[in-house]
Amino acid sequence: MDGIAEAMKPKIVYRMQGSEVADAVAKGDAELGVSFTSELQPNKGVTIAGTLPAAIQLPTIYSAAIVTTAGSGDAARAFLRTLAGAEGRAALAKAGLEPLGPAR
Repeated sequence: MDGIAEAMKPKIVYRMQGSEVADAVAKGDAELGVSFTSELQPNKGVTIAGTLPAAIQLPTIYSAAIVTTAGSGDAARAFLRTLAGAEGRAALAKAGLEPLGPAR
């Protein structure tokens, strides 16, 4: 390794989970952390500077389905409608997640 990578090597602090990255930054064990926004956001000692550029993002997309034999299919559909609605989307955004598509 040359240049920046070599100079940074002794300064890099590794953690196993995003919440641990946030804790390291909040405690001053690290100056900068890279993790999921949803892992950083709950830690009050962390200020999110921004997200990685779209060209290097690898988003995690969550999806939901209801099996045709679900015993509580109506309740499951109501839950998914709530998640897709304005209130659910606001809750997801507050948690640091980014809802896709228009509100339903």
